[in-house]
Amino acid sequence: MARGLASLGFSAALASFALLLMPGCSTSPEAPETPAIVEPERVELPSYAEVAGAQNRRVADLDRVWAAASALVTYQDQDGQVRTEQAEGYLQIIQADRVALSLGKQIASEVYFYLGANATHYWWFDRLEAGRKIAYVGTHEMASPERAASLGAPVHPLDLLDLIGITALPGAVEVEGAGEPADRAAASREGEASEGEGGERVNVALAPPPGARVAWSPDGRHVLVDVPARFGTRRMWFDPATMLPRRVELLDSRGRVSVASVLERDVLVEVRGDSRRRPLMAENIDVTIPGTPIRIRLLLDRIENRQERQSAVPFDLERLLRAYPVDRVEDVDLWEFEEVEDGAAGGGEATPGGVRVPDRRLRVTPGARPGT
Repeated sequence: MARGLASLGFSAALASFALLLMPGCSTSPEAPETPAIVEPERVELPSYAEVAGAQNRRVADLDRVWAAASALVTYQDQDGQVRTEQAEGYLQIIQADRVALSLGKQIASEVYFYLGANATHYWWFDRLEAGRKIAYVGTHEMASPERAASLGAPVHPLDLLDLIGITALPGAVEVEGAGEPADRAAASREGEASEGEGGERVNVALAPPPGARVAWSPDGRHVLVDVPARFGTRRMWFDPATMLPRRVELLDSRGRVSVASVLERDVLVEVRGDSRRRPLMAENIDVTIPGTPIRIRLLLDRIENRQERQSAVPFDLERLLRAYPVDRVEDVDLWEFEEVEDGAAGGGEATPGGVRVPDRRLRVTPGARPGT
């Protein structure tokens, strides 16, 4: 039988960081399209411009990130038992399209898993078993829901940036005499105005960009911001007092949460060469996949922005394959899929580790599964 990436429960759980969950790849109950709004008394809902401005100013100083990382992984093994394992490694980021997360056992100085992406490719190295070390490699342009489901992994490497809360929000757009009341108030407070024809001053409001919205969370304690994501929606929960993200959800096209993270313990990040810049970033990231027992608690330590000192080697796929040799490179882009009848998938196939391949109209053609 072919050995897939998820043939080991621990590997499948860590592979939660390997591919983006595309539309239809979630098993969680459908979330309401618009959260119920319970506005706290005497508190004005911040405008989209205010929230996006605070987030973008913070993450501008997190354009490059290096941190020691420890991952506590809870998963379901092949015998149905829920287990927890620990791995250590490093997280390295160059925004907006390069990320690398290496995990292994520091005592043995061995890297067992390597998640990464650059401007064109993403990859997942599974080096846990001697003689069966595999590198799964694909291009961003060929990523698809079926490939994500076949790997049994719901997170694209670049979405790790979303889940740890350090990606920018789309900027507000300027409109004349329009926009939501909160945005008009923000524009007034910020003195937004421009010259119209004839040199007269024209009031300019800041409105959310297309597809974005801001609202109170159902309990009224957080400000929710929805923005379009690669294959669905990114929903961020902000503390209205600090404008720091406390939770991030990636929703599929049907509004279902495919993966979520809770952000805790904000720490000041050193920016080398500039002591005036000290952005805040969460050092504890608790990732869960609804409908599965998988939980990945990523603990970061010694976080810093190394600026130009950040090496580009961790994002060089060819050099990584030489540094961390594997027995086979699996080109995910070559996997083929064929149409099946509605309901033929029988409600979806559960893979080791607890990830469920959803009931889709496409399935992997026999012989094209990973590990064949």
